[in-house]
Amino acid sequence: MREHILVLTKYFHYLCWVGRRETTDHAANAPGASSAEQEKPFGKSTFLLISRKENIGMFSQKQGYVFLKRHTCFSGRKIKKNRGKGKSMTNKEKLQKSTDMKNLFSVEGKVVIITGGSGVLGRGIGGYLADQGAQIVILDRDAEAGRVQVEEIKARGGEASFWVTDVLNKEVLEQNKADILARYGRIDVLLNAAGGNMAGATIAPEQTFLNLQIDAFRKVVDLNLFGTILPTMVFVPEMAKQQKGCIVNFASESALRPLTRVVGYGCAKAAIANFTKYMAAELAQKFSSGLRVNAIAPGFFITRQNHDLLLNPDNTYTDRAKTILAHTPFGRFGEPEELFGTIQYLISDASSFVTGTLAIVDGGFDAFSI
Repeated sequence: MREHILVLTKYFHYLCWVGRRETTDHAANAPGASSAEQEKPFGKSTFLLISRKENIGMFSQKQGYVFLKRHTCFSGRKIKKNRGKGKSMTNKEKLQKSTDMKNLFSVEGKVVIITGGSGVLGRGIGGYLADQGAQIVILDRDAEAGRVQVEEIKARGGEASFWVTDVLNKEVLEQNKADILARYGRIDVLLNAAGGNMAGATIAPEQTFLNLQIDAFRKVVDLNLFGTILPTMVFVPEMAKQQKGCIVNFASESALRPLTRVVGYGCAKAAIANFTKYMAAELAQKFSSGLRVNAIAPGFFITRQNHDLLLNPDNTYTDRAKTILAHTPFGRFGEPEELFGTIQYLISDASSFVTGTLAIVDGGFDAFSI
């Protein structure tokens, strides 16, 4: 008996010819044959009817309609019935695995490095991913904040470790990598969250570009841009050995269009957005398509770096904060937890075909115009 599946597609339903028994001897249909023989499947043409509404079943001229749990069909292809032995996955199991949302977005067991991990955003992201089963590595200059964060994560049953780092010092980063590998044996994800701004690299309303402090400008570019490039250089070789890994860089709303005052920060973040796209192609073509590089562009969140720019001493909004909110359709600042879902998507298998993208999380700021 030959069996195969031919899938015909029309509108929202699929009609599948599951099989037909070619009966040259008519013993099964002969008078006096047992009822079991008469009711064997494929005695006549049997069809599988699949609806996108999950009504799945098998229809036979002889058997009538029988509901089944799930079948896999591929439009316009013939698929030989799996006659292999052993524990190879059935089509049903493959489909269930590929469409299981928990599996798609799972970060369980992944070793996730977060530079600047003790900052407002990095701290929140690290805590969330630890709760999802990831193993968190916090790299930051603030040793006390990092140790407290590790204790908090472990108190909730998560796994985390902390090392003091300097994202502008390659030797320190190399030692960080050696320590991480000694403890975890692998590196799956790098979140380049280290960054910041300083007063001399901004231009106050009463100032002009001529008042810009070049030394401060250079420090801001170094911290944000080279503080992303150097960790990437150090940790990518390990991901390349594994043929799999994810990097998420932290860009900014100022990477998308120039914002007043923050000229140094904006230039650095725009460079990070460009670097992200460059590295996406570089790693996929020269190392492995399993290496992905994306960036997230948070809108306006109140952090330690911009606190004084957005809030007055009495915690009321500054004029700049009011202007930002007036151009944000949501009419509010973002909360750190509103970045968690985007980060999880970018570092999970749910985004396995996504690289070189800039994910904007800004309450509509970039979409607004007047």
